[in-house]
This record gives sequence, C-alpha cells and structure tokens, in this order.
Amino acid sequence: MPAIPPKPKPAGDNRNLVTVDANYAAPGLEDHLRLFWEKNGRALFTVILAIAVIIVGRGFYRLSLEHRAEAVQADYGAATTDSQLKDFIAANPADPLAGLAQLRLADGAYTAGNFAEAQSAYTKALLLLTGTALAPRAQLGAAVAQLQAGQADAATTALKAIADSSTLPKATRAEAAYDLAAIAAAAGRTNDVIRLTLQIATIDPGSPFASRGSELLMRTTTAAPTPAAGAPVSSSAPTPAPVSAPTPPAPSNSLPAVVFPAPAH
Repeated sequence: MPAIPPKPKPAGDNRNLVTVDANYAAPGLEDHLRLFWEKNGRALFTVILAIAVIIVGRGFYRLSLEHRAEAVQADYGAATTDSQLKDFIAANPADPLAGLAQLRLADGAYTAGNFAEAQSAYTKALLLLTGTALAPRAQLGAAVAQLQAGQADAATTALKAIADSSTLPKATRAEAAYDLAAIAAAAGRTNDVIRLTLQIATIDPGSPFASRGSELLMRTTTAAPTPAAGAPVSSSAPTPAPVSAPTPPAPSNSLPAVVFPAPAH
C-alpha cells in the first residue's frame, strides 16, 4: 500500500490582510463618512423625513389659523343686527371677538333703555373679556345698568368695589366714584358728595370726571340749606375742601343723572 502523504499546514486566510508600510494610506474623512452612512443611513433618513413632516405640518397649521382668523373677522364685521351678533357668539364662543360682540349687544340694550337686559349682557361680556382691556368697561357697565334697572343697593356696592379697586384702570375707577357721587347728590348726602369728589381727585386728578365732580360738588353745596340761627352744627360734617379742577361751566337746573357713555368700538 502506498504511503499517504501528510496534509500541508494551512497557510491562513490572507484575503483581508493589508500590508502596513511606508506606502500605506490611512482611511480619510470621506471613507469614514461613507462607512457611517452605510451603517446609519436608513435611520438618518427616517429622522430627516420626520423633521420635514413636522416643519411642513406646522406651516400648514399656521396658515389654517390665519385663514380661520380672517374668516372670523369677516363674520364679525358682517354682523350688524342683534340676531347676527348672537349667532356669531354662538359660532365662536372662544374667540376674543365674541366678547366684543357681547359688549355691543349690552351697549345696544343700554341705549334702548332695556337696563335689566343690558346688565345681563354686560355680565356675559365680562366673562368673555376677562383678562382683556375691555373687561373693566363691561364690569362698570353691569353696575350702572343695575343701577338704572332700579337695584340701587346692589349697584352701589358694585360701584364702590370698582372705585376702591387698585387693580382697575384709573379712568374706570374715577367714573365709578363720580356715579356714586351723583347718587349721593340726588339723595342729598352732601358729605358723601364731598368725600367722593375728593376720591376722584385722588384717583385721577386729570380725569374729566374730576372736573364734573367739582361741578357737582359746587351745585350740591350751593343747593344745601343754610342752618337756622342758633341751630347746632354737627361737628362731624367736614368743611368742603377745594378740588383742583378747571372752572366748571354754568350749572344747569337739575342734578346730573348717572352717566355711562358707551365708548366707541
């Protein structure tokens, strides 16, 4: 039997061996980027696509909001009757213009002399306008409409809260104090007129209601009866103090009613 020659020792797998010598060039940045992209390209593409979708979606959302706002503004401008204003409020209860529409309804009811309806409308407007610059006007409107509706005690309490509030605008507080002074003048409470006139001057001396308060004070003190000779004078009655204000016009024949002009929208 012939002898079986021994198997040669394996020389190893030399297919991936690279000779490192002076001529060897290390992988460059381009090689690293190519290898990184081959390994992570699919995940990166997914992330980039997701970011693009978010950006485009936000753009469409902003455009839709702008178109929506323009449509709401157009509907508000087209609402000219009470029925149209009520329909607008019902269709856009969360829009700021709904509060303005409700305020228009309240002003209309007040101008028409429907004071109970006006009070309700101003109260609703106040809820819709909370946190806006028109909220104090709705609050004052509700109080004065309540007064005109014959609820004097409740209205006086509401007006006093407005006049004494340090968070409300000075113009609103001054008007509320003047309304209280007019109520006091109509009831013949001269001391209260004096106190409230001074309060107006303290709140906002440059207010038109400071000037009107001075006129009211002058007419009230002039119309007050002179004590009879020998009659005791109450020590609690303060001496009328001068109020710095422009010279009032000639007084009319009657005391002014409570005034609440509806500002222009």
